[in-house]
Amino acid sequence: MIRAEKEKFVESLKGEFGEMRNAFLVGFQGLNVQQINDLRRKIKATSSHMKVLKNRLAARATVGTPLAELAPHFEGPLAMAYNSGEPATLAKVLVEFAKANPQLVFRAGVAETRSIDAATFETLASLPTREALVARVLGLFKSPQQRLLRVLSSPLHNLLAVLKQLEAAKSKQG
Repeated sequence: MIRAEKEKFVESLKGEFGEMRNAFLVGFQGLNVQQINDLRRKIKATSSHMKVLKNRLAARATVGTPLAELAPHFEGPLAMAYNSGEPATLAKVLVEFAKANPQLVFRAGVAETRSIDAATFETLASLPTREALVARVLGLFKSPQQRLLRVLSSPLHNLLAVLKQLEAAKSKQG
């Protein structure tokens, strides 16, 4: 690449990086082409993307973007998996793939514009999806009202059961 092309490439990357909320750098040394293509398909299924970038150009492109904290980690053969949606789904795909292919190594990441390390990455991958968490919270809000309704309707239900038993006993007698 000549200098003008590199500058143009860095500017286009900077524009892309400015819109990203989640990005994970992974080392892929030792993976064959078929494994990398399989990883790309799995990542694409989550509405995410994966790119293999030139480290120097990518480090320059991160300046002034939410991914600026990743600049020191651009060393060696790296791929960047990124999305603008939910970070947990992308992290789950990467962790599952890494279990089957230990050559894939997490290096650094940014989730919701916060820097994360390897331990945090594992925790992020184990989280349920955002929709599942919202459903749990709504269930917790709804639970006390349902319990109150059961407690209030319980005496009426018991009274009704006693009346039905009395009616059944009277119908047998007469």
